[in-house]
Amino acid sequence: MNLVEHVKNKCKFTIFNYPDGRRYIGEQKRNKIEVFGIGVNPNRYIYKGEWKNYTSEGYGIIFFHGSRYEGEFKKGKMEGIGIFYYDNGNRYEGEFKNNCFNGYGTYFYHKGDKYEGEFKNGNKEGVWNYYYSDGRKYEGEFKKGIQEGKGKYYHPNGEIYEGEFKKGLPEGKGKFYSPDGSRYEGQFKNGTIEGFGIIVFPDGTSYKGEFKGNKKFGFGIDYFKEIGRASCRERV
Repeated sequence: MNLVEHVKNKCKFTIFNYPDGRRYIGEQKRNKIEVFGIGVNPNRYIYKGEWKNYTSEGYGIIFFHGSRYEGEFKKGKMEGIGIFYYDNGNRYEGEFKNNCFNGYGTYFYHKGDKYEGEFKNGNKEGVWNYYYSDGRKYEGEFKKGIQEGKGKYYHPNGEIYEGEFKKGLPEGKGKFYSPDGSRYEGQFKNGTIEGFGIIVFPDGTSYKGEFKGNKKFGFGIDYFKEIGRASCRERV
């Protein structure tokens, strides 16, 4: 038994052809396309689910170009709670509005990465948790899908960066903690230590001054463990 015969045997059956080529196969109530049915748009999608006032509304499944969505619909659009499966194995679970990810949700990559947080019109916005398959983790703000604002980045080797991000990289004021016990606090630029800052080493010595390309550069002062001992120098 094919799909058309199944629907016909289960309910009051109707076929409705739209002027633009779309087709509805399913139940009819009070001379309206309502309750449950199948909508077909040639070369674009197939929808199976609930209908109201000639359009998809309620729970349904839509298939198109190898991907599919399962969840709630409102006035013909994906809206409410649902799951979107991509043809490459990625998927999104969460809130939808006006056919876009909108609200809280979790996005899973087929390679193991995932992120969870707030979406706005399909883009990551606000505070997010991003988990990488290699053990890295980011907690912080996103803007238009990119790490921007304040955040915290964890590396699998124990390194931690906490501070400001711009275009997905540390930039501005921040702190960097190394697994050997040393720590840096100061300025970053384009993902590297650059500008003025202070670094404290596990043996109690420290350096306060200028940096460039993750190295001491320009004017600075070395502080040694012995009381009162310091060295002031300029590096190029």
